[in-house]
Amino acid sequence: MELTEHPMLAAIPQEHRRRIGIARQAFTDGTVLLGAGQHMDSVFFVLKGEVRLVHRDPQLGTRSIVDVASPGEAVTLPTDATDRVSRFEAVAPGAVETAVLSIEDYAGLLSTCLDVVRLVASSAAARLRLLEDRLNSTLRIDPGRLILDDRLIERLTPQYIWSKKVLPAAMHAGTVTVGVVSSDTAGIDADMKRILGATHVVLFRIGAKEFEKIYRDSVQSRIQVSSTDDEASWFRAVRGKEYAVQMDAIHDTAVESARKETELDGAGVVMLTNKILGEALDLEASDIHFEPYTGGMDIRYRIDGELLRRPEKVGVSYLQAVLSRLKVVSGLDIAEKRKPQDGRMTVSCQGKVVDVRVSSVPTRHGEKIVLRILDPSTMLIELDSLVSSREVLAGIERMVRQPYGLILVGGPTGSGKTTTIYSMLLRKMKEAVNIMTVEDPIEYSLRGITQVQRNIHVGLDFSSAVRAFLRQDPDVIIVGETRDPETAKAALEAGLTGHLVISTIHANNVFSTIYRLKEMGMEAFVVASSMVGVLSQRLVRRICSRCAQTVQYHRSLVDPLGLRGLKPASGDYYHLRKGTGCPACNFKGYKGRVALFEMLQVTDELRPLLASEVPFKELEKIAAAGGAYVNMRQFAALLLQSGLTTPEELSRVLFAEGAAQA
Repeated sequence: MELTEHPMLAAIPQEHRRRIGIARQAFTDGTVLLGAGQHMDSVFFVLKGEVRLVHRDPQLGTRSIVDVASPGEAVTLPTDATDRVSRFEAVAPGAVETAVLSIEDYAGLLSTCLDVVRLVASSAAARLRLLEDRLNSTLRIDPGRLILDDRLIERLTPQYIWSKKVLPAAMHAGTVTVGVVSSDTAGIDADMKRILGATHVVLFRIGAKEFEKIYRDSVQSRIQVSSTDDEASWFRAVRGKEYAVQMDAIHDTAVESARKETELDGAGVVMLTNKILGEALDLEASDIHFEPYTGGMDIRYRIDGELLRRPEKVGVSYLQAVLSRLKVVSGLDIAEKRKPQDGRMTVSCQGKVVDVRVSSVPTRHGEKIVLRILDPSTMLIELDSLVSSREVLAGIERMVRQPYGLILVGGPTGSGKTTTIYSMLLRKMKEAVNIMTVEDPIEYSLRGITQVQRNIHVGLDFSSAVRAFLRQDPDVIIVGETRDPETAKAALEAGLTGHLVISTIHANNVFSTIYRLKEMGMEAFVVASSMVGVLSQRLVRRICSRCAQTVQYHRSLVDPLGLRGLKPASGDYYHLRKGTGCPACNFKGYKGRVALFEMLQVTDELRPLLASEVPFKELEKIAAAGGAYVNMRQFAALLLQSGLTTPEELSRVLFAEGAAQA
């Protein structure tokens, strides 16, 4: 822009412009045109680029961008009324060109070019009103100068700061100054008043990348996690949070009469119960344990397979009320405290709806209740997302493509067997097939599949359901669990008569699964003829991808696991991945779980060997040589090489087996 194109300078007569000598001046990135606390001795007319007007708060130590002067505007800063000392500064964020007029020459325009003075004064007055308004509302922070208050960080906790994307700058005379990323700040105001006791909240706006940098440099460095800390680090992310939880019964309305006879709807009981359920869902727990003792009740959450005690205990005055509320909503008899009971309910929180299985068992100090959270989003997983090994994935897909036969999935309780079966179902649902299941309980409802709930009170067990299914023209039959000879016989017979049967079984490995069938009285040739394949699995914690780093493990820690195909990277050390802990994983180093598989495909080559009851060691060698068998230790080595888990996790499920085999 030329001088004559600037609307304010164009009003100055040409001869007067020559007389006062308006100069062009260029500034580079970061140059301060006018500094806070300095006497304003020049007026800048912006010709190219932009000039940021920044307020520097001496109490907070922050430099906040409050306005921008663009080409065609003048930079005049609000000053102290007595000596022209400005509370603001003008900064060039990039290349800027201006026309500079000294304050004396500008004053000389009062007698010759009053229109110019009026334009500049009008612009300055409007900017002053804008600056004052913005200083009292939401400001933009220059992250390079932001100073955080350590005491506020400690009170809010780094986990809260990360989850809410807020940065506490200072608190003075009841007013707290907070940087925010989101434009939705309604909850922040209430949180600051509740947690910090503030009477007034001033919010600064910051960008997401700026927040992450400041958090990393100024907040995360202050975090010290202690294993002896009473308030465990994993719990701080949910401490103080409030949850809107809805508990719904999925049982006969007859129990509602029991609800009216009990005083369970007190605000304190409802709030406490909702908070516990909300925390569990927020932390992605799979189970909640309510464990009474003499002076109250402990709450424990199972998170990624690990049982963690909630630091905040439940007082004895709330114990019975909380347990009774859970029993009523889940359809249990609240008067019955002498024998175990099972129930069910649904829970809604923050847009998520889950089914909850409820189990009650009488103990010395009262009833212990365990809630199993059945989250559909964690159960319906495609096979290629569930299985980390291409070899095992290809083997499972071959099993599922078979038109008939029996597939068994083994492993201890809580090892993910049901999730694996549902993943197989998702693959079969893409075909035009009739799928029927008998489950106890039905953990997730699937459209297009006939699902039957086992009910032993009316004689509907697994084996009788399978026999009934055979008259329903099924292609695929899912049996919740093969736990007795009757069910095993029915499943094997269904597999021999043209149906694909998939079931779970409690067994330690693929060969002990076959042994269990024989132990139940099944003939070896029937097992060999019907079996398509066997899986055995465990769950180990997955390394958090946000904080994973490569570390060295001495071979004395890794070699005892007996992992096949894993070699040290240098000398006596393996270079493996490990999570260091961050807000994303609640400072545990792990986030989620990954399945560890063992697989045996029953090929035509192996069937005669199974029928003739060849020793399992010999069967294992032949199957491995033919590519039909993948050992769990092979799979474990793959997980380590892929950076998905750690030797510490694998030792939980492999070391005892290795010692036993040795």
